[in-house]
This record gives sequence, C-alpha cells and structure tokens, in this order.
Amino acid sequence: MSRTVLFIHDAGASPAVWSSFVRRYAACGYQCHAPAWPVAGPHDPGGVPCLARLIAAHAAFARTLPEPPLLIGHGIGGLIVQVLLDHGIGAAGIAIAPFTSGGGWRGLLAFLRGVTFADRRWARLFRQAAFSRDAFIAFDNDHRAPLLLITAENDRTIGAGAVAATYRQHRLSIAATAFRRFPGRSHWLIAEPGWEAVADDGMQWFQQQSGRS
Repeated sequence: MSRTVLFIHDAGASPAVWSSFVRRYAACGYQCHAPAWPVAGPHDPGGVPCLARLIAAHAAFARTLPEPPLLIGHGIGGLIVQVLLDHGIGAAGIAIAPFTSGGGWRGLLAFLRGVTFADRRWARLFRQAAFSRDAFIAFDNDHRAPLLLITAENDRTIGAGAVAATYRQHRLSIAATAFRRFPGRSHWLIAEPGWEAVADDGMQWFQQQSGRS
C-alpha cells in the first residue's frame, strides 16, 4: 500500500488549508505533500495559472515521489485528481467537492457564486474547467485507479447533485468508484468543524482499496 499522499488545494486557497489533514495522515504513518500551485506564466492573466499548467505541475510533482501517491484534492483540486487518475497517475484518488468536468455554464455559474467579486480573476480558470479539453476525463476508463467522490449536503458552490452526477458518469467504468455525502457540511468541509470524519473516512476507504489490490 502506498504511504505517500499528495494534497491539491482549491482555487483561492493555499496549501495551509490541508494542515489538519496533513497532521492526521502523518500521525498514521503517511508521507504528506501539499505543494503550492505553480507560478502563473506570462500569458496567464491575473496571476492565475491556467488549468493545463496546474495539471502538468501536479503530474510532474507526483512523478518525483518514490511511489505513486494517494491523490486528495478539493474543488478545482478534486477535478485535477480525476484528470491525473485518468492519465494513469496516482495509486488512488479522493475528490472532495470537486468541480465538475465539462460542467458547462451551469458548473461555471455555480462556482462563480462561491467567490467574491475581488476573486473574479479566477473566472478564466473556471471557464477552462467547465469547457476546455484540458478538463477531459474518459469516464469509461477501466484502467483508472480507485476513486472516492465526497460531497457536502449544504455545499452552495458544487452541489451534492453535481457530485452525484459525476459519480454516475464514472460508473461507466468497471474501475472502483465510491461516493460519500456528509450531512450538514459546506463546501469547506475539509476545514470546518467535523473535518476529522472526512479525513478518516477517506483514509479508511484507501486502506480498504489497498487491501483488495
């Protein structure tokens, strides 16, 4: 079983959002990595890296690790987890309140409701996640590593219904796919009271998947 974890944060957040998860996983013997997003390139407006740059940077980081890591991502990070798994990167993935791949205008508008006016610089990244080929996932990929999708009952950014729909798409594959819905939680269920249950549920699921391999 892999003992390495790569955490991928959401737009507008920082690696610090994973600090509690890192401590909890590290206490259980995991080597944890929560890198910052790469610096935006000269053609990335607003100082926000494009989706392709984010995917490539996290793929490159994962390949430097001594073993394929467990990938854990939130929001846009959850989308990146799914793309990386589809590309054959990672021992397994946990996508928490993930942005919907190819979500179109519905997904884009939902995410824009979750950010302040000052954060509208992220709109280009959200458009890419909603419409671009960089966000493409082959949902019928039978060779994908196990995936757990986690949603929150009171998420007003990426609703539970959207995550459930993503789960149904992944069920086109025979690859292991699971779905969890946490009642009474918001989009920031990784950092709000009760985050321990989210962290522990993911860890337990991964250990179960590893025991089956």
